[in-house]
Amino acid sequence: AKSHYTFNLRDVSKVFAGVLRGDSVCIQNKESIVRLWAHEVYRIFFDRLVHAQDQIWFDKMIRAEVEESFGITWNEIVGSEKELMFGSFANPNSDVKQAYIQIEDISVARDFMSTCLHEYNETSSCPMQLVLFDYAVRHVARVSRIITAPNGGHALLVGLGGSGRKSVCALASYIAGFDLYQVEIGQSYGLADWREDLRKIFNITGVENKPLVFLFDETQIFDEAVLEDISGILNTGEVQNLLNAEETTMMIEALSLTAISAGINPGSPSEMYSFFIQRCRANLRVVLAMSPVGDNFRTRLRLFPALVNCCTINWFMDWPDEALQSVAEKCIGSIALPRQVKEGVIHCCVNMQKEVSKMTRQYKAELGRSFYVTPTSYLMMINTFRKLLFQQRNGVQEKKLRYDNGLTKIEETQVQVDVMKRNLVELRPKLDKANADTDKLLDKIAEDTKVANDSKGALEIEEAACNEQAAAASA
Repeated sequence: AKSHYTFNLRDVSKVFAGVLRGDSVCIQNKESIVRLWAHEVYRIFFDRLVHAQDQIWFDKMIRAEVEESFGITWNEIVGSEKELMFGSFANPNSDVKQAYIQIEDISVARDFMSTCLHEYNETSSCPMQLVLFDYAVRHVARVSRIITAPNGGHALLVGLGGSGRKSVCALASYIAGFDLYQVEIGQSYGLADWREDLRKIFNITGVENKPLVFLFDETQIFDEAVLEDISGILNTGEVQNLLNAEETTMMIEALSLTAISAGINPGSPSEMYSFFIQRCRANLRVVLAMSPVGDNFRTRLRLFPALVNCCTINWFMDWPDEALQSVAEKCIGSIALPRQVKEGVIHCCVNMQKEVSKMTRQYKAELGRSFYVTPTSYLMMINTFRKLLFQQRNGVQEKKLRYDNGLTKIEETQVQVDVMKRNLVELRPKLDKANADTDKLLDKIAEDTKVANDSKGALEIEEAACNEQAAAASA
């Protein structure tokens, strides 16, 4: 679990390199320089610690060292802020916005990042729905600090899947003005495709001279040989035998004019290649996203020490309560619910995540087996609640609609019946008169029928007499 607890003089040099980034306008006294030094120490060493007892020990040690060596209390250094934070975006509207200064008010950084996130989503084909709570803002500031280091900086982001490593890297890269490059792994993706992607990366950074962040996730490791290439980039800035003779010639031709203006002899392939690699190292930042789960992480750090020695580690811990609260408010805040109900749902979501995390630690202590509850699980729980709520609301709404339709039909039928009743009342006198006239007509018809029947009988007698006379005459 502590396989990355390896420290050397390179880490110490990173601290001094960070201190040298400080702007002279903002560093006017002993407190400000000690504050910057403490921040760099925390970013290089503290961010690598994963256990609470290690972090507590380190925190106490730094506090004691500050008071003993500099004669300053820790409260004079930190002030009202819970954690020191430096960055190049503290004053986005200032002429010195690129200066590396302290961000005393985290809301300033949050507002600036929110604006950048909005701009990123407008131009990106894959917009990000990020909630910039304090924890996320600090991680964006840390990654931005790494990739904007003057001499080039590479980052190793360690955390469980779904903890926001890639999203934080994407936003930090956009804020720093770096393009983001990621390989697309398919079923037929092989080492030849990997080398082709590396050539594209080196062409962008070395020939086109564009700053680029290469984000690589451990889920994309289809062959351990790719880590060997990445290790070479981290160590020396190059990949052995990446360019063949033809590609090297094309590179030299593309950089000839630039090399001449830089005082490089374009006729020397070795000088041109060194110039090319120098531009690549200046523009390329490698950001690795890995998970500490399982043995692969420890094994890879042991086999490829450059992953630790040449990278600044930023460990993504469990989301704090403030982060859980902010995400729940963002996801549930748009739902039409009474205020008390909404607050109760948010509190329930936060409490459930905390209790499940607590149960996983108890499960680990009692049975020695790990069960991981990630931010993705939290988001899935909230999305499941939203989905079920909308399903239930749609079901109730559908039933209500059917009920309303039934009531409407009943009301329409009642109106028609009332109209028919009114018409019937209005037509009753006419119907009675018509019935009376019909009765009279029937009586007259009956009388006429009787008279006709009587006449018919007389005519039949007369007819019979005539028939007899006719028969007698014939005889």
